[in-house]
Amino acid sequence: MKDTLSDKFGMEQRDVRPDTAVLERPPATAPRGPGARPRVPGPAPDQVRRSQGVRDLAGGATLIGVGLLFGGSIFAGEPTILDWIFDGLGIFWISKGIYLLATSSSKPSV
Repeated sequence: MKDTLSDKFGMEQRDVRPDTAVLERPPATAPRGPGARPRVPGPAPDQVRRSQGVRDLAGGATLIGVGLLFGGSIFAGEPTILDWIFDGLGIFWISKGIYLLATSSSKPSV
């Protein structure tokens, strides 16, 4: 009786030539362990910059919009120091969002 690798380790052989026995193994990228998920490539860096730019624009507009809605904005008249701070933050986030959107793609728009 002949001992083979498949008998010893319970693995099936793909190649039956005696000099090159290749055993079936899971691919290196296969998930391992219970509950493991396969690796999925993330979004492209350009997409990340664009989405961050849109979020910054929305956040800045929200800061200024809330100030206008409740009357605590430099654009509503008689501002306090706190109104200047929050509207300054809103303007900063809007300008940062515009910058990220403008520099997110190296390809010229058509």
